[in-house]
Order: sequence, then C-alpha cells, then structure tokens
Amino acid sequence: MEKIVAGYESFFSSPQKMISLFMCSGLCNGTYAVTKNYVVRNIAYDVQKTTSLVSPYTATVSFNASISQNTKCGNIRLGGSISVSSSEAEALKISSNESCFAAPYDNNDQVQIVYAYQKNKWTMKSAYHIGSRGMILNHGLLAVTGSPSDTSMPVVDIETKAFNRGWVATITP
Repeated sequence: MEKIVAGYESFFSSPQKMISLFMCSGLCNGTYAVTKNYVVRNIAYDVQKTTSLVSPYTATVSFNASISQNTKCGNIRLGGSISVSSSEAEALKISSNESCFAAPYDNNDQVQIVYAYQKNKWTMKSAYHIGSRGMILNHGLLAVTGSPSDTSMPVVDIETKAFNRGWVATITP
C-alpha cells in the first residue's frame, strides 16, 4: 500500500485534470466536463484486516482537494454561467484553456478510494466523496477507472482515455 500512496503523492505533486461523462436528467444528460484538482493534501491510508479469505485486507486512501471544473466554455449552456461539453472531442479541445475553469473551491471535503487485497495485489473497489451531503459515490473517479454509476459513464474515445491515463494508473495500480 505504501507504493500506491507514493504514487498518489507523485501524481498530485502538480494539478491534474480528468474528463468525465455525466448522465443526469435534463440538459446535462450525456455531457462532459473537465475537473482540475489544484491542491491535494492530507494524503493518508489505513489498512484493516478482515475475516474474508478472498480479501484478507482492505485499505482506504483518503485526501482533501481543491477542485475546479471547466464550466465556463462548454458548447451547452445549462443555465446561468454554467456550460458543459457535448462530446469528448469538445471537452478535450477546451481542456487546456485555463480561462474556462471556474475559481477553485475548497470546501474541506474528502475523497476516499477503497481497495481490497486479492490474489496478492491491491484492487480498487470503490470511490467516495465525503462532505456536507454525507458519504456519496464519487461518480467521476469511478467512471475514469471504467466503472459506470448512475450519474457517470466511462469515457470511450481513445484520446480521452489517454487524457485520463494518469488517473487510471494512479488509482488502479
């Protein structure tokens, strides 16, 4: 687990971006957004022994992050000043335009990635966002690693997968 946590520390030594596909009711159904993690701090982990023969250990990696989304430049306006992209290609096109990103917000929320030790290796099982709404699935991280959820689907475009490759390598070693 120490090697995995070292990977997180190395990956988050500079701001990181990911593209996610959102599935929700209304205008944002099937839209894309780029999320940028500006500052990741308090990276920690905890390993617990279980009674399971299949997964004798579980581990949780947790961290806090200041994040922003590129909700200023998408080609679909959701209302007010929020825009999203209609395609992976559109999201990629504006992903490097820093003026597209809203000001980063830091609401002291925590991200938790849960692993199980199976067949002599750590396997990611889930990702959560813990904040004012309690503990909820982190749909964006799940989608980036190929796990669909009720509000986010894995990206399929080759260029977008390449864009998200660092996340996948860090979270699913």
